[in-house]
Amino acid sequence: MMVYFKGFLLGMTLQLSVGPVFFALLHKAVKEGFAEGFKMALGVALVDAAYIALSFTAVSGLMAANEGAEWFVRAGGALVLCWFGFGYIRGAGNKDTKACEAKAGGSFLYGIKLTVINPLSIVFWTGTFGAVLASGMITGGVGIVVYAAGCVSATILFMTGASYMGSRVEGLLTPVAIKMLDRAVGVCLFLFAANLIIRQL
Repeated sequence: MMVYFKGFLLGMTLQLSVGPVFFALLHKAVKEGFAEGFKMALGVALVDAAYIALSFTAVSGLMAANEGAEWFVRAGGALVLCWFGFGYIRGAGNKDTKACEAKAGGSFLYGIKLTVINPLSIVFWTGTFGAVLASGMITGGVGIVVYAAGCVSATILFMTGASYMGSRVEGLLTPVAIKMLDRAVGVCLFLFAANLIIRQL
């Protein structure tokens, strides 16, 4: 039980450092309701679990030892975040956003895509979880699985809470407020991308 709690605390640490995925999920819940936000949260959690699994491989070592690899991840992620941000701003107030995303795979796959390209998630999980394994803080196959389960459950809990909060204001916003929200999320994504590039330079 203690191992699970330690993993939960590690996972919550990442979630409390809110990033672009959090704002995108909150935006989705505000515009489309709790169910769609929850689907996106499950997609986010699935990618987190995949990154934790990658920490068992040479990927975490490569990220830690090769600055070029981390630069490539950050630069590529920043470009894609800008692309998503531009999409939010260009489509501000567009009522067809939900239909377009449904054709592209729905909220679940949208959560997967946005988390996959988020360099903050990649660097955090492959670096931090890899370091935890190397330190010997957790030992044994079962202990590692329980620890990882705690990390992933933190993602699900936090993102579900964000979905609920966003859904509470669904239907209360005017078209003008929705357009401003779309643009605000787009600007946030641009700012996160700029921050990644500046920190890397």
